[in-house]
Amino acid sequence: MTAILILTSGCGFHSDKPLEELIPEYTNDKSHFVSLDGMNVHYRDEGEGPVVLLLHGSNASLHTWEGWADILSSDYRVISLDLPGHGLTGPHPKNQYAWPEAAQFIDNFVNAIEIQNFTIVGNSMGGAIAWHYALKHPAKVNSLGLIASRGIPSEEPKPPILRAYSTPLINDLLTVFTPKWAVGANIADVYGDPSKVSDEMIERYFNLTLREGNRDATVYRMTHPSTYASMPNLSDLKMPTLIMWGEKDTWILPKYAHRFKKLVPHAKLITYSELGHTPMEEAPQKTAKDLKTFLESTPLLYPG
Repeated sequence: MTAILILTSGCGFHSDKPLEELIPEYTNDKSHFVSLDGMNVHYRDEGEGPVVLLLHGSNASLHTWEGWADILSSDYRVISLDLPGHGLTGPHPKNQYAWPEAAQFIDNFVNAIEIQNFTIVGNSMGGAIAWHYALKHPAKVNSLGLIASRGIPSEEPKPPILRAYSTPLINDLLTVFTPKWAVGANIADVYGDPSKVSDEMIERYFNLTLREGNRDATVYRMTHPSTYASMPNLSDLKMPTLIMWGEKDTWILPKYAHRFKKLVPHAKLITYSELGHTPMEEAPQKTAKDLKTFLESTPLLYPG
């Protein structure tokens, strides 16, 4: 209790930020909103060609893909979105954040914006949603990308911030107490080279965390995790799959990359010695080039 009192004595208490205040700062000319499942879902649609759908990780937003979108949109139609409980989209009215529920949301989303077949790529939580989607709707998925994906039960404890969000009393505090320095520390923790974390990036993560409802959504997600009586059968993922992992990832250790590689039949694995948990954000040029090489060698299973 003393530690909590010391912690909360700082200037970390912040009210929610209204959506209207954030929209001008965090949208651009590629931004759209679609009314879906009781939410106004924020997404970006860039470029032309075969569709690549990008799903971010926990407590991130579609901005984590900006580097990739800039590079890939010269050859592909790149669609990224703020998942429920994140970014400008905000909380799901029915708190449906479990991975199978999120995969159903993705199907509702692609139907709403009328895309039929695509490559789906996800980072961390987004990876788990992506492979759930691919298992459920294989005829829509040309290929699959898993970047430091969640989904295989971990033998290690969660990172401290995720444990805090799932701890009673402390998690209630975190719905109002969000020090900017802590946000910056968490971003640095997922980078292989923390010096790449900019003040602008910290400001964006901080402001979107404060988007009204997002902190409550995080607490709900962390206290209602996706669990299984038995693991889904990853060997049913028959589409070409690219697994990408930073060897400096301390959130989901690189050994899980090799486990995914063993379990998914048509998987290729690329690891990056200098990168952490979000390699596509930390090194977009290198990682996007690897994705393009993979896609160029992969036939469209379901064109059109």
